[in-house]
Amino acid sequence: RVAAVMAPARVACAWRARDRASSSAAPRVREYLRLREILTRELNVCASKRASHAMAIRCMRRVVPEGSLVDGPTKEELRSAPEEFWTLEFKNPTRRSVVARGAASGDGRGGGDDDRANEDEVKGTYTCDEDEVGEFLASSATRFHRAAQSYVVAGDAFDAGDFNVKICRVETSSGQYVGTILDLSYRATNDARTASAALREFAAHATSTANAAAESDDDLGDFVLKDLRESCPLRAYRAPAGDLQCAISYVDVVRALL
Repeated sequence: RVAAVMAPARVACAWRARDRASSSAAPRVREYLRLREILTRELNVCASKRASHAMAIRCMRRVVPEGSLVDGPTKEELRSAPEEFWTLEFKNPTRRSVVARGAASGDGRGGGDDDRANEDEVKGTYTCDEDEVGEFLASSATRFHRAAQSYVVAGDAFDAGDFNVKICRVETSSGQYVGTILDLSYRATNDARTASAALREFAAHATSTANAAAESDDDLGDFVLKDLRESCPLRAYRAPAGDLQCAISYVDVVRALL
C-alpha cells in the first residue's frame, strides 16, 4: 500500500505597498514583476526547478431584482448561503472549494484555543469535498447569487529549503492587475498551529528581502499574513492542512488586495 502524502501547512500573504493608503493610483503589474525577480533571485538560492501555479477565484453575491415575482430567500437560505460567498478552483489537478461565511456567534473567530466550538465557530459553508461543493452550488440557497467578480491567480513556484514558495499575480477576468500574493507551504508539518511561527518568519524575511532591493520609497511594502485562527472554523483550523485552509487563506488575501 502506498502511504498518503502529507499536505504541508500553507498560507497566502498579500503584498501591501506602504504608500498605498496615501496614493490614489491603482497598483501596476510592475510591482509583481519586480517582486518576482527579486524574490526568485534571492530566495531560490539552490536554483530549484521553477514550476507554474494557477487558480481561479470567483466572488458570488446575492442579487434579487426589484419587482421580481419570485419569492426572496428564506431565513434558512440566508443562514446557509450568506450575502456573499467565494468559489475557488485549484489547478493540476482540478478541484474546487467553497468559502461562504455566515453570521458568527461569539466573536466570529473559529480557531480559538478553547473548546467552545459550538459558540465560536464561524457559521456558514466551508468545504473542498467535490460532492458537497456541487450540492451547495446547485442548492436553492444560491439561486439568487451572481458572479460579482472573477479573479485569476498565476505565477511561479520554487523550493527554498523546507518551504515551497509561489509568487503570483492576481488579475480580474478582464486582465486588470489587482496585486501580488506570496503563497508559502511549510513541508515540515501539516499542522497550522505548529507552522504559524515559521510561516510568519519566512514572510517577514521575504518582506525584508524585497525592501532591501527597493529603488525608491514607492517600492517599499509588506507581505501581510493573516492568522488562520481569525478566519477558519475550529474544525478546519485544527484539521491537517489541505485545500480548505488554503482556500480560506486565499479569500482573505484577495479581500485584502481590494
